[in-house]
Amino acid sequence: MERRETRSVNQSSLKPEPCADGAFKGYYKLDRINSVALRNRDAVFNNLSQLVNEDNLREAFRGLDGSKAVGIDNVTKTQYANNLQANIENLASEIRRGGWRPRPSRKVLIPKPSGGMRPLAIGCLEDKIVQGLVAKILEAVYEPRFHRESYGFRPRRSAHQALGSVYGEINKRGKYTVVVEMDIEKFFNNINHDKMMNFLEERISDKAFLRLVRRMLRNSILSEDGNIINNTTGTPQGSPVSPILANIYLHHVLDEWFDKNYIGCAYMVRYADDAVFIFGDVKIAEKFKAELAQRFAEYGLKLNDKV
Repeated sequence: MERRETRSVNQSSLKPEPCADGAFKGYYKLDRINSVALRNRDAVFNNLSQLVNEDNLREAFRGLDGSKAVGIDNVTKTQYANNLQANIENLASEIRRGGWRPRPSRKVLIPKPSGGMRPLAIGCLEDKIVQGLVAKILEAVYEPRFHRESYGFRPRRSAHQALGSVYGEINKRGKYTVVVEMDIEKFFNNINHDKMMNFLEERISDKAFLRLVRRMLRNSILSEDGNIINNTTGTPQGSPVSPILANIYLHHVLDEWFDKNYIGCAYMVRYADDAVFIFGDVKIAEKFKAELAQRFAEYGLKLNDKV
């Protein structure tokens, strides 16, 4: 009888398949991180920097909108794709060595629907790739923790859903309703970097990953007159990672604080840095307004006075 040679296969050495569907489709292992976060609200993640690899960087590149304006590098998505494999390999290697830093973003002003101008920071293409991937990783970690009535910058949630929740709660309460509207003055410009990092460290112990986030927060801006502006506070609007960082900041500063102190006597609906609070008692609403202003002041934020 012929003896056949048998070889054992190390299953751990086989490359896993990317996520096949859902919010993390095409990415490797982000669905697993999200599953851990769903099962264990107190989980602390210490290996997130391993997810900033060639495969996930390539998927983040695919997700970029090629029609968007270019940064100071003047590199388009089409141009980058011409030598994609080598470009991604070099980018991943630079990140592994700890040498990656975002280049200055280009500042542009766009009109706001309510009047005035809104500053946007247009990053270089490789910076957008890294920021986009970091945003997806943070989404996997934090999405299960976010408030049920938080609607801005979240998958499968919309402004229409937020409005529906507000109208539904007001109709339920009837004429005994007091509404407090929140509007934060220049919120994205005033996020405190140190406090932001302290919040992240509650869930993430991976120092290399946290260093990436810190560098994104410090990303300098090239102004329209050619001056370099160093960021000591805030997250530049227009950066792919800015929305998720904004939600993490307000999750800790506002959402958790609200649930701890007012969940039994008020209702909150938040869309990014705008929120509506619905009360049945005007005295409690007035007390809340004063305490909210004080709470925000502790974290470098200021309310525009609206009722």
